[in-house]
Amino acid sequence: IDKQSIFICPGNHDVNRDLDKEKEIEIKNSLSSNTAINKIINEQRNIEEHIGINRMLPFKKYEADFYKDNTDSSISYFDSYHERSISNIKLGILCVNSAWRCFNDDSKIILGINQIQNNYPKIRDNDFNILLSHYKIDKCSDIDTMTENIITNFNLCCFGHTHSSGSASITDSRNRKTVISVSKGLIPSNWTEENHNYENGFSLIDIDLTTDEISVTVQPYTYSGPEKNCFVLDTHSLGKDESAQFSLSKRIIHTEEIFSETIRKEYSDYLFQF
Repeated sequence: IDKQSIFICPGNHDVNRDLDKEKEIEIKNSLSSNTAINKIINEQRNIEEHIGINRMLPFKKYEADFYKDNTDSSISYFDSYHERSISNIKLGILCVNSAWRCFNDDSKIILGINQIQNNYPKIRDNDFNILLSHYKIDKCSDIDTMTENIITNFNLCCFGHTHSSGSASITDSRNRKTVISVSKGLIPSNWTEENHNYENGFSLIDIDLTTDEISVTVQPYTYSGPEKNCFVLDTHSLGKDESAQFSLSKRIIHTEEIFSETIRKEYSDYLFQF
């Protein structure tokens, strides 16, 4: 597999917690509104030292070096966007940095709305869009307004962190359907884990770009039993079915007005809580 076919996004194990820990309380208190969150996202996108959020800098420097020779990849501190083409079908892969506020617990996780919105001009004309994020949307702080209404701008969303697997599809009020896949982890200390909720494994996602049919197959690692020390088909979560099958039924058609209306609705719903 060449570099242009590999896409990475950071998680909690990629954070250097020794960096900026003396600024943790200050930066946490400053991120008390969407305005403050979006200000940082908009002003500190360059991969360089930024007071209070340096803990992701080593990973982002590695990521920038990894893609330095690929002109169809753009890397920033908060997200990375990759444009690819398969059989004249235009793909967009957005890898968001959902771990930039990771420190000692998950309650501080923030996925700012501008981490998605700033990339909208790039993704709106694609045939198929994929979102990659270590943390799921429901793990994010209540400060921001990122919800499932936003991720339906993508055909496929891939998440991790939970160490358990699952897949589902959601449909928004405009009948835009999105497939969500949550994958197991691959952690060296977990190779002997036999609890299905924490065992190592990976997911294979097969996408038919001509029909928008998606199948998700989970391959957990088994340490004991008839098949030992190998990856096997997951019959625990899928039963007798070999894979989960989804149909997007039609391509997502984006317009500037629809996306802007979605953003406004998210802020309105947030304000109505008070």
